Amino acid sequence: MASTTVSPTEYVPRHAYPVLDTDPHFKRVMSYLRGSDLATWAGLTAIVPAVLYGWDLSDRIPVTSPKTQARFYGLGGWLGFCGGFLMVYQKSCNRFLGWTENQREQELQEAEFTQLARSGKSIWGESTLQPWIQSTAHHNSQFAHMKFSTIPWFNFVNHPYHGVDVSKYYQDAKVWRQENGLEN
Repeated sequence: MASTTVSPTEYVPRHAYPVLDTDPHFKRVMSYLRGSDLATWAGLTAIVPAVLYGWDLSDRIPVTSPKTQARFYGLGGWLGFCGGFLMVYQKSCNRFLGWTENQREQELQEAEFTQLARSGKSIWGESTLQPWIQSTAHHNSQFAHMKFSTIPWFNFVNHPYHGVDVSKYYQDAKVWRQENGLEN
């Protein structure tokens, strides 16, 4: 009896919201951040030093040296900044996967992909890397945002493995170019 397996590149999660991209590029994730994401990032950046200050006030032996305080709260600010960044990056990636509400991202992607297809450019971007390297990069970065506790890993490679069919954008663009006399 032959068993069938599903390749990780063919896996598409089924959720209440549509899947936009199973391996979004770093630039797309950052450009699709919402205002609430930026507020969360700024809040975490500010709250970690504030919590450290509160702990310092309640400590029996507070940090009294100004030089040590600057390092102490500076490190807290840096940890808040990095932790906030990883948190909002993960929230944005979850919207691309359809795990949370993603109506705004759907609209942005529709406009972006339509414009790219109409201009004749590749939707997922051009890459000078060999296909096997693109595939390896994809396998390393797909769902990597779920493993930030182990190692922060991002997709910086343009590749065609995104788990989404984008042929409709090219078909619509072809009709649009024919209607506007740009293509015979």
